[in-house]
Amino acid sequence: MAGAKLAAIECKLKEHPDPGDTAGLRKLAEAEKGRVARKYVLCRTHSSYRLPDGSWAVNLPDLLEELVG
Repeated sequence: MAGAKLAAIECKLKEHPDPGDTAGLRKLAEAEKGRVARKYVLCRTHSSYRLPDGSWAVNLPDLLEELVG
């Protein structure tokens, strides 16, 4: 769908992703200018937190709550 907003999701096995883990998300956001509404790193963290580039490190329950409500 042209113009639709996207939620970009990268999966990592680690518990605490760092900004280097979001390179793919940043490239997608650059390629799809204005379409990526939010960037997530799905990981094993206990609590969601924001990374310096604006991406969110989230666990599966938090991601599902965010996306589905």
